Amino acid sequence: MTERLAMDVVEEPEAVVIRLAGDVDMTNVGQLRATVSQVAAGTLLVVDVNEVGYLDSAGIAVLFERAKRGRLEVVAAPGCPIRRVLEVVAIGQLATLSDSRPDD
Repeated sequence: MTERLAMDVVEEPEAVVIRLAGDVDMTNVGQLRATVSQVAAGTLLVVDVNEVGYLDSAGIAVLFERAKRGRLEVVAAPGCPIRRVLEVVAIGQLATLSDSRPDD
């Protein structure tokens, strides 16, 4: 069973930060896609996945779509289970993959 997806969206002076918690899969990726698409392409979008337990190909596609059309930073600490997935799909070639945010 999919763990409910929670999103916390914070507008900071230099970025919009989305903190995700739970699982991202085809049952809820529309919610993520809608939120991501509302952020203007010229605005830095930071997606924190440290509390994500599962990220399927639909969720990965949303990140790649954003990276192709706008600025994206994905935050995943080295011990985060999703970090390895992001490294395997090479998200770092199109976006910034960070261990943490300056205010963390």
